[in-house]
Amino acid sequence: MMNLTETLNPHAPPAPSAHGKPNPGTRRRLLQVALLIVGTAILYVLSMGPALRLNQQGVLKLETYEAMYFPVLIFSDGIPGAQRLIERYLNLWVSPDPSDG
Repeated sequence: MMNLTETLNPHAPPAPSAHGKPNPGTRRRLLQVALLIVGTAILYVLSMGPALRLNQQGVLKLETYEAMYFPVLIFSDGIPGAQRLIERYLNLWVSPDPSDG
């Protein structure tokens, strides 16, 4: 007997079995979603550098910068060495102060 999905789209891949094994298409989709989430998180953290440069140039207020990256700063407090790593990364984006000569 055909179910509703098979009736509407007979070329659709079979649904996961009742035994809990997802089909390969479902696993691939889950992997894509996981990579999208991880990739977005990485890009969010890496965007701190350019945002800091914008703050230094007067384009972005410090309060806005702190509000945007508050979750990263709080999260990095709980990970040993994370703050130091973030500071080293941010130093790559900070222009040298001309008065430090």
